Amino acid sequence: MITSVTRRDLRQLLGSSWSGRLEGTEFLSRLYDLGALPSNDDRCEDMAGDIVQHTQANEDWDPDWIFTDSRLQLDDDAKLLRLLAETVHPVVLADSADAEKAVAKINALLLPDGFELFPAGSMSGRPVFSWRDTLPRRPPAGDFPSSLIAGLSLIIPELTTSAGIDSMFEVEDFPTPSSIANNKPEKVKSWLRAANADSDFDHWAGLGRVLAPIMEVDKGAYHEDTKKRIRGVLARRSISYLPGGRFTTAPQTAIAALPSSTLPAPERWAEIGFGGFGMVYRAHDPLLEIDFALKVFQPYAGLTSNADGRARFKREAGLLFRYATNISSESTTRGTCQMDDRSSRWSTSTA
Repeated sequence: MITSVTRRDLRQLLGSSWSGRLEGTEFLSRLYDLGALPSNDDRCEDMAGDIVQHTQANEDWDPDWIFTDSRLQLDDDAKLLRLLAETVHPVVLADSADAEKAVAKINALLLPDGFELFPAGSMSGRPVFSWRDTLPRRPPAGDFPSSLIAGLSLIIPELTTSAGIDSMFEVEDFPTPSSIANNKPEKVKSWLRAANADSDFDHWAGLGRVLAPIMEVDKGAYHEDTKKRIRGVLARRSISYLPGGRFTTAPQTAIAALPSSTLPAPERWAEIGFGGFGMVYRAHDPLLEIDFALKVFQPYAGLTSNADGRARFKREAGLLFRYATNISSESTTRGTCQMDDRSSRWSTSTA
């Protein structure tokens, strides 16, 4: 559920820029049949007329009026998420770099509530985003592990001076160590150990605030390597960094994390049904530890070399992907589109 706090922050984030380079009616027509929605102004026939009257003729609606207009039903999580995905569509937001930055800001607000935008496709080489449920975010608990302290003590000293290290922790109100070494790696260790020892200090939140300026800026290839090393230190304790200086011990759901390996061997398929185009099996992915449905087509002779047949299969797989990425589900979604010429079988699957 998207909380009222998140909704408020999303409204503030988008402000008057929600329609991108489109007019308000042009943007909303991509999501709603404005001609079928009623008018709240007796001078207008429908909602499309309302929008033109009050945003162009009179300009007496607030720039972020969409968040309070009940006709758009943005109190419904799915409708709000669909609108958020549309605000970063290539047609709406032309620059792909701007879209990715906007998605990062939106996800920083959505992730604690269990949702995220993700690249579900592309248009003219630019990502097209959709939304999905995420696995529960589980913040780490307990003291900083010794391996994390040791790992960060090797990385942070490379970024600043000895005095800079003290400032990094002081500005985040970390408990002051009883003694601070002059050696930079030992200095980092002393600050982190002092945080562990203070039961009144939220040390994980504090560490998130320290790392956020490092993890969320772009300073070239060297800095990207530093961020990768920090993620590696965290990963050794099954901890992932989230935007906004948060951490989770839950697995990530990014598409990049899904395997690109071939389907499980046929002997691991279990028949669960038969349809007009072929057989449906239950298959198991040992890497993700999930079961998923696998539909196997049994084409007539020669169809594997028929261009129309191949195109039809791709279209059906594309429809499946779009459906899977727009339904609300607690399971991880996995899709694959595969044709095996050797066995003359085509398959498509989703969790």
